[in-house]
Amino acid sequence: MQQRNGEMPLRGIHINISSDPFQHRIPPYLQRAWQGSRISHLETWIRKRYQRATPLELLMGTIVIFMGGIYLLVHVGFFSGRKYQDWRHDHDGRWLENIEFLDMLYPDDGLGLTTAVLVFDPTDPWVAGEESKKQLAPIIQDLCSNQMFKTILVWNNNPMANMTHEELFLDKCAPQKVVIHNSHSHMGQAARYLGCSLASTPYCYFQDHHGPRHWRSLYANFLKYPHLIHTETRDVAAYAQSRWGWCFFNDEIHMHTCHTHPSYGMFVSKENVDRFIQLLELDPIDITQSDMYFFTFMNQVPYQLEGTAGNVFPPFNDEEDRVGDLVENPNNPNLTAAGRDHVHRSVVTLYQHMSRRTGVFPTEEVFPGFHEQVARSPCHSDRCLFLTNVAMFPDPKLFKYEPSVTLLDSERMHNEYYDANSHYYAYPYGYAVDGNDITSWRSQTPIKAGDFIGLDLLMPMRIPLKFRILAGHPDEYREKMIIQISFDGQHWTKIQPRSEVDCSSVVADTMFECRFTIAETGYRFVRLQSPEDFDFPFDIYDFSFSVRVYRGDNGQLLVDEEGMIDGKI
Repeated sequence: MQQRNGEMPLRGIHINISSDPFQHRIPPYLQRAWQGSRISHLETWIRKRYQRATPLELLMGTIVIFMGGIYLLVHVGFFSGRKYQDWRHDHDGRWLENIEFLDMLYPDDGLGLTTAVLVFDPTDPWVAGEESKKQLAPIIQDLCSNQMFKTILVWNNNPMANMTHEELFLDKCAPQKVVIHNSHSHMGQAARYLGCSLASTPYCYFQDHHGPRHWRSLYANFLKYPHLIHTETRDVAAYAQSRWGWCFFNDEIHMHTCHTHPSYGMFVSKENVDRFIQLLELDPIDITQSDMYFFTFMNQVPYQLEGTAGNVFPPFNDEEDRVGDLVENPNNPNLTAAGRDHVHRSVVTLYQHMSRRTGVFPTEEVFPGFHEQVARSPCHSDRCLFLTNVAMFPDPKLFKYEPSVTLLDSERMHNEYYDANSHYYAYPYGYAVDGNDITSWRSQTPIKAGDFIGLDLLMPMRIPLKFRILAGHPDEYREKMIIQISFDGQHWTKIQPRSEVDCSSVVADTMFECRFTIAETGYRFVRLQSPEDFDFPFDIYDFSFSVRVYRGDNGQLLVDEEGMIDGKI
């Protein structure tokens, strides 16, 4: 064969065979069944019809297919969040179990890092078991179920009585979790601090009186600032005293301290307790009144949460007992005559050391100081803390402390300047988060630009939450309020809720109710901030959050059409 001009000589044979790689994987009998089926003929007809279709027919077909897909997406639940055709029913039409999802969420920080120290002082060693059944057993049963407590140390302060586990009536508490220390001498109030010094954990908790306490809220706040003492007061009266009447400031000598009671619930670091014991060796005191010196010698403002407004602890005997003129009542949140005397001595001692610059007591006012402590009250469910920068009492620095003024005179001066009974007792902080739409927290001054109300959710939230606010405000406030979230409580980010803020007027231009959903996750704090001054005060009836979830027969948790879960706090 002759070679044409310009062509390359053939070096081999090129074979191009088109083959379907999947053809040989399908058994021959299935191929014959498919070719003879009606579906195969239908496929052939569709292909031919598609090739003959006009542009208008192709456009109409595309629209029909697209709209059908949208219909399925909406009704099946990809957009609505519904697992079933109705998220409250299963396929058989049966109602699904409603779950309080927030009951399943617990802060997991700080587990097993605290020792609870309970001081027991039986008056009669022969019936110590009966006394412990009334005084100790209820507190131990409550504490034992909390995983934050590694050990419960019972300090028996009566050397004539020998306490055993059998006398503590540990029905629901493992005996190995409770440690008994039978003291060889009566150590008075110093017993709690000595007991803490024996602990193997970095933190301690003190409580003498049985009653409803908000351990989760108090502990979560304590873990943020463990260098500070954290307490929950007996009630609103004790909170008013410890944030106003019992505060002692003198900026010239770096004196800044307040007194409160540890016996109704207090978290403290072992480091602070060890420092206090060392100070006792430098400046001996009456150990039976150690509580009167502890807070003062720390020279810090304890982080105090407002106790419940209800009468949950034993009532006062009479009015004279409140000022200490009669018997010493251990349930009295106010100070007795002896207590006042020792608080006065402790403050005078601190003043003398600070004015002489002896270096015995710390001088720095650690953060958060008095005005930075914005967590005010636990929510009634113990799932959050109510936050606000608005104070209910005047600035305690208005009174410059001088040792010539007795504690009783100081209380009278404070009460004459501002009587907490006139407004605060009627509208305490806790009424904003007590789950009761009848009561409210009401500030005494109009809202200013930058003022806020908020919630500390105690832990980072990993699911969307729905919030509710019920306020006695004009509509102007809800139209301008700014919603913010924070991961650390210090740096805030403005957000837009996932859905529109749904508001309705309960009373026209006087009271409104708003609900909104925050889809962001990982945050722990939320607040509503005012962008400008208003001519009305805060009047908050409810600030809460909720989550809704339903459990199917197979145990799977199903969310509702808004992606929420039930558990209104």
